[in-house]
Amino acid sequence: VDNVPTDSLENHYCGSYQYGCKTRDKQGTDSTWLVDAISSGTVIITGFKVEKSVFVDNKSGKLKKNKCIGVVTKFLSESIKMALEIEAK
Repeated sequence: VDNVPTDSLENHYCGSYQYGCKTRDKQGTDSTWLVDAISSGTVIITGFKVEKSVFVDNKSGKLKKNKCIGVVTKFLSESIKMALEIEAK
């Protein structure tokens, strides 16, 4: 069995994560998963709101009936009236 990376130190469990970690040991996504994602080539786009998720039937026989293939977004700024459609890889 391989160890799975987590956002806290080994053997840490304070049980208060929904209220914030009392010991401040639990790290946020800005120092854990987002760093890994960017290192792997992920592009993070800010200033948008997802308006619609685009789904298709999942024909691969997996457990889920539908699969998301992208999103339609809009800028959060009222001065920009443009939508952006992002397709999943």
